Amino acid sequence: MGSRGRQARRHNDGQHPAEAHPAPPAPRGPYETIAASFRALIQTGQLKCGDQLPTVAEIAVANTVAVGTAHRAMALLKDEGLIDVTRGRRATVIAAAAKSPVAENAKPAV
Repeated sequence: MGSRGRQARRHNDGQHPAEAHPAPPAPRGPYETIAASFRALIQTGQLKCGDQLPTVAEIAVANTVAVGTAHRAMALLKDEGLIDVTRGRRATVIAAAAKSPVAENAKPAV
C-alpha cells in the first residue's frame, strides 16, 4: 500500500497547476521602472530628439533610488538606442522608441 500512495502522489504532483503554467515574471527592478517611464515619454513625444534628460543625480533623487540605479536605467536606454550618454554631459534623446503607434501618428506631414 505504501508504493501505491507514492505513485498517487507522483501522479498528482505531475498534474499540479503550478507545473502546468509558467511562473509569473519576477517583479521589475527600479531601474527598469525608471527606464520604462522615460521610454514612455519618448514614445508619446513628450521627450523629442535632442531633448536633454535630467542628470543621473536628479533622477536618483526624484525616484528615491541610488545613483547607481539611475545610471543603470540610463544605460538600458542607451543600449536600446534611445539616448546618447557622454560623460560630463546630460543624456540626450537621439531616437524615438521603435514601433510606437503614438509616435507614428505624431509624424509631421511634409
